[in-house]
Amino acid sequence: MHTLTAPAAPTPAHAPRPAILLGFGGLIPFVGLALLAARAPAMAPPYLAALETYAAVILSFVGALHWGYAVRTNARGPLATLQYIYSVLPSLAGWFALHLATAATLRVQAATFVACFVADLALAEREALPRWFLRLRAALTTVAAASLVFASGVA
Repeated sequence: MHTLTAPAAPTPAHAPRPAILLGFGGLIPFVGLALLAARAPAMAPPYLAALETYAAVILSFVGALHWGYAVRTNARGPLATLQYIYSVLPSLAGWFALHLATAATLRVQAATFVACFVADLALAEREALPRWFLRLRAALTTVAAASLVFASGVA
């Protein structure tokens, strides 16, 4: 039995509009909550708690990108196993960090975002990711991590 497969699509140089809008829209809570905590010190604890929680949720999403990629490519073998294992680590790091003091939570989460980007670089070395993906991830990671580090100084 012959199965039909779609021809490989050329890799676009620019991110799809929804990825740009949703990606940068997803930065609003990072930047907004960090700024609110800095501008209203009396209200900082609930703003920082919301920021920590949001960061943990987004770390889960970032890890899930690797799970989704492994599923999409029907990955098999030892590298696929590592990819599946890696894909849950950001979630665990984000959740674990929630049990630390606020400043430490925010710093661990910032470091985890950077580590996730490094993992994306490693994935890009061995897989054909769209060219726009790493550029978008770099921008999103920079703003998210910087917001968390900034907010850790408020905590």
